[in-house]
Amino acid sequence: MAGRTVVCRVSGCVRWDVGAQHPSRWEVEESAMPPPVKNTVTTTDPELAHALLRDAYTDSHLQVSGDPTDFHLRHSRWNLGRVAIDELSNTLTIDMDLHPVETLWINRITRSTTEIEVGGVTRHYGTGDVFFAIPPSVGCRTRLAGSSLVTVGLDRELFAAVTGEETFDPMSRLRLEPMAADKARSWHRTVDFVTQTVLGNAEAVANPLVVGSAQRLLATIALHGYDTAPSETAGTRRDATPESVRRAVAFIEANPDLDVSVADIARAGYVSVRALQLAFRRHLDTTPLRYLRRVRLDLARTDLQAAQPGEGTTVTAVAMRWGYADLSRFAADYRAAYGEHPHVTLRRAGAL
Repeated sequence: MAGRTVVCRVSGCVRWDVGAQHPSRWEVEESAMPPPVKNTVTTTDPELAHALLRDAYTDSHLQVSGDPTDFHLRHSRWNLGRVAIDELSNTLTIDMDLHPVETLWINRITRSTTEIEVGGVTRHYGTGDVFFAIPPSVGCRTRLAGSSLVTVGLDRELFAAVTGEETFDPMSRLRLEPMAADKARSWHRTVDFVTQTVLGNAEAVANPLVVGSAQRLLATIALHGYDTAPSETAGTRRDATPESVRRAVAFIEANPDLDVSVADIARAGYVSVRALQLAFRRHLDTTPLRYLRRVRLDLARTDLQAAQPGEGTTVTAVAMRWGYADLSRFAADYRAAYGEHPHVTLRRAGAL
């Protein structure tokens, strides 16, 4: 029987033939993403502020309360493909009636207070609160009372990539209420990691493995903030078979250098994400993504062992090649797996 082509949503345009006996090597047409740049705009003009916020988010009606001569607004944005990380601060009080948006925004208040009215219900947020700001396709009213906040915009497809739900419903998994304090701290740390370790590193943002992982990490931590994962079902347990693991492992080992998500791996195993995760726990005592990381770590070790004097091979370059933006994490994982620091492996190869 002839296979059919499935388009998988990753950083490039990726296809695999599910009619083949083993979905193996993907055909990839990479679409290069321009290097992210942090753009910052400041203004003391409420009209310019209105235009800025309209262009950054959605059309709105804006009103500023207070002495206009004391008004100041600052807006910065990192654009990372399907993720935008914004910093917004203002003086005085800004009231906005916002039109519906499709991007999913997670806010963290860093100063003062914010009010958001959705469906006739007004919610109040204070310093330190992390919350899902605006349901998609629904207008809202927002009041920024001399506030500062960090807001992260996530494409809905990122949530599909980590849940396997092709028609992801944000309101089934996210909430308008603030996250619990420990979940909010986890979100804060994750955003800091992406901005400092990934966006702050030219090599990292040029690597599709690093960028794709960072994008999906933000979506994953946003979901974990509300602990709304669906429970296991009889069908999930039935599908968690050794055969699904075998197919998934074959796929991972054929494509370790490509930016793949857990949903992509599940499609290769012909099961749901939940069934795949259960199957890996049941039969391999690990998760699909941990297995992928271990395959990449083995390949990094092979690269270090094969390094030749004069080639200029570095631990940093090898770690980055296999998706590690955080060198301390790479060194810790490497030492745990092989009992030595990656520099020792490179020195033994004679390349140091």
